Amino acid sequence: MFRIPVLSDKMLRYCLVFYLLACTAINILPLFKDTAPLDLITLYTAGSMVRGRENPYEDAALKDAWRAIGSNQSVRQREKECEPGIPTALLYSPNTLLAYSFLSMAPWRIMPLAIRLAHAVMLALILIVVWRMQNRKSLQGLLLLTLALTGFNGLAWFLSGLNPTVFAMFFIVLFYRAFKKDRQVLAGIFLGIATLKITLVIPFILFVLLRKKWKIALVFMLAAILPYAYLFMIDAAYASRLVTSWLHGTQEWDRLMYAIFPGGGTWHGRDIWKWNEMLDYLTSLGPLLSFYCRAVTGEASYVLIKSIVLLFGALLFAITVLIDRKKKIVDELLIVMLLCMELLVNYHLHYDAFVPLVFLLMAGPSVPKRWYVPLIAATSFFYLPYNGLLIRLEVPKQFYLWVFNMAVPLLLLFFCVAGALIGKWPGESSS
Repeated sequence: MFRIPVLSDKMLRYCLVFYLLACTAINILPLFKDTAPLDLITLYTAGSMVRGRENPYEDAALKDAWRAIGSNQSVRQREKECEPGIPTALLYSPNTLLAYSFLSMAPWRIMPLAIRLAHAVMLALILIVVWRMQNRKSLQGLLLLTLALTGFNGLAWFLSGLNPTVFAMFFIVLFYRAFKKDRQVLAGIFLGIATLKITLVIPFILFVLLRKKWKIALVFMLAAILPYAYLFMIDAAYASRLVTSWLHGTQEWDRLMYAIFPGGGTWHGRDIWKWNEMLDYLTSLGPLLSFYCRAVTGEASYVLIKSIVLLFGALLFAITVLIDRKKKIVDELLIVMLLCMELLVNYHLHYDAFVPLVFLLMAGPSVPKRWYVPLIAATSFFYLPYNGLLIRLEVPKQFYLWVFNMAVPLLLLFFCVAGALIGKWPGESSS
């Protein structure tokens, strides 16, 4: 059994609380900066364009639309200077833009505050749901859980940008609560709504299929298709153009992330030096492998590296399925493994690691105690304010891309959970 002889459980708990308090204090600092909510600006503008049946995936049109909003509405100067679109591009799916087309009916001046309040309420509800699903009743447990969520180093990022991650996470948690209560229709509806951030939903679709909940899968499909059916009913030609532009844009962006290399350069006539700074915020292994292939050999094949990453993802999925068949994995831990697989294969930024963290905390009572320390060590990367500290210390990027890239703790977390499941559980007889 894994133990630290010099630390009792009580001392370990106090150390953990102190550590999480320090991380929370440091990681929420960006929320106090006067920054423009770029994601909300992008989605608000794109939503207003969808109402006018314009194509928000055309970058020049998206920027022009925001300028028009800035000249016709009360918009702060800092927000006017923050243009949507490239260099960060619009990657949200048409169903997300349709949802924001209704939100964009409200004047811009109230939107940032309204979304912040909605985020605060939803995070509080997520916290309460997770706490209750842990079957915990003590306030001490609630405090520890609160710090475990607020100390996450990506929390300030998606809260300051006001992107749909919190909305998607809220409906994912509601889906899981409905799933555990065997309310399959409700679970399917909630999962369909969570496609506001579609890549986060992929692991949960796999989870539903692995658990053979066909009714949830069917209801999910209907709920997910509904916004597209609505768009096609209104204007089929416009909806088709919107979907085609989105698919083309996501593919182009994926190739761009794989085209990052030391020293910058151009890709399809576009200066990409700025994207070098994004590498330590990405969770996917692909751009990182591509970057280092170029650093060592001077070139990297997109098709080859993409194929390697997809095969690696398939291997992780196969490991997950094999362990599940042998051990019947606890639902929360199965979701954690599937989320780690998704984050390592597809394009995600580091704050999406908040989702597996929530489910790992939900699974806390099911994890063997001997694996607490390894799991805490693996997830400690999710709390360290490594980016800001190391940039200020001028540590060479080539060093901390490997050591502190979010892909590393996700790999550690996946194999720690796999190790905890493969190992002998407390009270389990030897075969």
